[in-house]
Amino acid sequence: MLKRNVIANFVGRGWTVVTFLACTPLYIHFLGIEAYGLVGFFLTLVAVSSLLELGLSSSLNRELARLSTQADGHEESRDLVRTLEVVYWGLASLMGLTVVLIAPLLANHWFSNSDLSTATIHTTIVLMGLVLVCQWPIALYSGGLLGLQRQVALNASLVVMMTVRNGGAVLVLWLVSPTIEAFFVWQLIGAAAHALVVRALLWKHLPGVHRARLRPAVLSRLWRFAAGLSATSVLIVVLTQMDKVVLSKILSLEDFGYYSLAALVASGMVYVFLPIFQAVFPQLSRLVALSDERGLSRLYHQACQLVSVVGIPIAAVIAVFSPEVMRVWTGDETIADHTHTVVTLLVAGTALNGLMNIPYALMLAGGWTRLPFHLNLVAVLVFLPLLIVAADSRGAVGAASVWVAVNAGYVLLGIALLHRRMLRGERRRWLSQDVAAPLLAAAAVVVPARLLFPAADSTVTVVLLAVVLGLTFASSAAAASATRQWLTDGLSLLRHRRVRQRLT
Repeated sequence: MLKRNVIANFVGRGWTVVTFLACTPLYIHFLGIEAYGLVGFFLTLVAVSSLLELGLSSSLNRELARLSTQADGHEESRDLVRTLEVVYWGLASLMGLTVVLIAPLLANHWFSNSDLSTATIHTTIVLMGLVLVCQWPIALYSGGLLGLQRQVALNASLVVMMTVRNGGAVLVLWLVSPTIEAFFVWQLIGAAAHALVVRALLWKHLPGVHRARLRPAVLSRLWRFAAGLSATSVLIVVLTQMDKVVLSKILSLEDFGYYSLAALVASGMVYVFLPIFQAVFPQLSRLVALSDERGLSRLYHQACQLVSVVGIPIAAVIAVFSPEVMRVWTGDETIADHTHTVVTLLVAGTALNGLMNIPYALMLAGGWTRLPFHLNLVAVLVFLPLLIVAADSRGAVGAASVWVAVNAGYVLLGIALLHRRMLRGERRRWLSQDVAAPLLAAAAVVVPARLLFPAADSTVTVVLLAVVLGLTFASSAAAASATRQWLTDGLSLLRHRRVRQRLT
């Protein structure tokens, strides 16, 4: 089931990234880089809005995974979903109303040096608020499906809906109206449809036939875990989004558009790590509930190595070859010149952050929310003053440099503290086998490739980058013991099947 879920998550999240990355140059073509800055602002707004999430989607994920091990957990599962969805939609409505109310203030005083009219910016921000109301509950229903191990169904719906939302937006801009308002009207329609689809899927797959009731009492057991996770989530949002907030004020809307484009590339790395986290977290929660220490250790290190084998090669190729990647992707030399340095720094910092996904899942599975809270609190206290100073003096490059430095410290401190309490004595194994071996193997490919990489047209560049990426994947996979074992087991199973087929 774990392998199936990981594959399903990679397909769903990978398709999300592919469609968005494929459509973004078209968005910029129809809208212009300045209007695309508003799209970047919306992505930041979505992330900042999770401050109100209160850890409810992750709590639902964990609780449904736990209740699935109990024969009498059906009734409580259904009541829990009904109660949380009422709370969630209420918070979403409050959040959307807030955005609509502050739209005039943002339109008149926040964005600087813009050629877009104040009326256009105001209307766009109002539409953003309405999109948020419909989009926000998707996370809750998705968390429930993840906890129920219905990840294939979830990702099938994700593939369909993201194709509709991204591809449909291109068609609207091309055939109807190439305006930022038309873009967000379509996003509103797509978000509403997406929310209805995942809600229907969750209720379809919930066990039992009991009619769900609104029972605030079922929240009593969740509040401590949810509160700790919520506080951590607030700090994570501050840590990951404050650069955009600060730069949206300091930079012109055009320069912020360039930074948003670079940040979009880096944020794509999240979708490399997230599928593994989503598949592993419910399994870790079950193993913790069963007190299976040996199984917990085995799954933890397998997942950490998988994160490294998948994430490090992609991050290394994008970071080292960022000028070529941006030039091929956007087809615009000016955009590549304005973004490639920031892309390198943001991708490196995001990759470091991604290495903590499975350790973070282990903390949550054990109900230990205090450590991630304090880790992120320290990171924010260090990050914010450095960000303000660096962004004011060095702009986008300064902000991105601080992101790398803070995440490097975050990883080293977090791993050291985690393994003093959970899976004690396994920190060295994490550093050497799970991370260092795949990292050094990837570097052994990308560094010589960078030195030897020729100047070429776009087609040849794409082919060469694909070859480098493939070699980097192979090198990292060969250096990771868990991946080697998976490949060996897979080949052995394939041989046995062929032998049985010949005998029959």
